[in-house]
Amino acid sequence: MDGRGVSEGEAGTAWIVAGAPGSGKSTLAARLAAQQRAFLLDRDVVIAPLIRVIAELVGAARDDLDDPRVRDALGDQGYEAVLVTARQNLLLGRDVVIVAPFTRALAEPRQARELRKRLGSAPLRVAWLSCPEEERRRRLERRGATRDAGKLEAAALAAEVEPVVRHAVIDCRWPIDEQLSAARRAPVIAGEEASP
Repeated sequence: MDGRGVSEGEAGTAWIVAGAPGSGKSTLAARLAAQQRAFLLDRDVVIAPLIRVIAELVGAARDDLDDPRVRDALGDQGYEAVLVTARQNLLLGRDVVIVAPFTRALAEPRQARELRKRLGSAPLRVAWLSCPEEERRRRLERRGATRDAGKLEAAALAAEVEPVVRHAVIDCRWPIDEQLSAARRAPVIAGEEASP
């Protein structure tokens, strides 16, 4: 048992679909989860109720995760909620597709090691969606979400920083079936690999 009543057997695979906002993570992750018959954990979906409560408490727009008051109050707990849920399912032998930017967690070796540790012994595969700035801007404008307003007001969107762990690079402009095929070929990072 792991201390929470879950027996550790053969862990499922953790699939991380990561990349900048507007790169198409949710679309790819949903298709991947369906194909792999895996649980889908989309950080934005998981934390949406928490964001609404925090936003109301601090007087921010309902879904504006980029509002500094909301972001500061939430901290890393949005990622924590997703990772704790993922680990519980992985321990039950179920594959999990986790979708979130993971831009800091995968770009810095120490944080990448911590992420690897949080997922336990489960094999890990990382699919990184690469998307040029002009394409991301076009997608964010088309999406029209309140949470994207701050990103679009900047003169330039945040630059992409590729992960330091082994990963599959997927161009956001590829057809979805090509993206899916590339994601499924992402290299496996074994549970014992503690560093990128």
